[in-house]
Amino acid sequence: MKNYLITLANVVLVSLILAIVVSCNNSHNTESSGSGDKSGSKIIDTASNSENDTSKHFKGAPSSPLQNGYYSIDLKESKLEWFCVIHKGYTLFKNGTITVENGKIKNGTFKIIMDSINDTDIDYYLMRATLVNTLKSDMFFDVKKFPYSTFNITEVNDKGDNRYEIKGDLKIMSTVNPITFISTITTKNDTLFAKSERFSINRTKWGITIYSKNFPQTDDSFLFTDYVDFEITLVMHRQKAP
Repeated sequence: MKNYLITLANVVLVSLILAIVVSCNNSHNTESSGSGDKSGSKIIDTASNSENDTSKHFKGAPSSPLQNGYYSIDLKESKLEWFCVIHKGYTLFKNGTITVENGKIKNGTFKIIMDSINDTDIDYYLMRATLVNTLKSDMFFDVKKFPYSTFNITEVNDKGDNRYEIKGDLKIMSTVNPITFISTITTKNDTLFAKSERFSINRTKWGITIYSKNFPQTDDSFLFTDYVDFEITLVMHRQKAP
């Protein structure tokens, strides 16, 4: 009887994982970059993006140089949101800074807490916990071994109307790849507000190849998209120079 219950529990757990993974089995068709893109990210259609509380800081804001200063992230107001077809969630920051000189972003660096990965669309606790724990496991992000990811800004190009092309290096686990995305950025008084357009990264470029149709699998009974979408919301406050 005991062995039967253990077997039944394992079957239920596997079924939950399958249910979650299968729901992410179709890659989105909204990528705007071609297959020849060598960067780790692709900017996609943002028409369906939902607004959050920071949107009010961009509406009607005049296009002008950013206010000079050294800005530190507001950890309570900033987050990295992720989207996998029907599932979505967020990850929090450990720290982050941006330096603005002569009205331009000179540099920026951010540390992301991988153990803070959470899902926001699954109501059933067991399924939500199963998804989150799977993402944290060594099958995916191996957060025990790699507790942080980092993003370092390498180039910023002003596109006008407070829109900026952000280029930088994203390190996940032990792999670093360049990514590019568009962000709307404004400053008011001593606060900097930034909201990126939705963009996607190809997880396999960071070595996360499990359940990818483009890599050999020990179990290919279910596969899902290589791409994960992100939106970044930042609220940062001007500090004294470090």
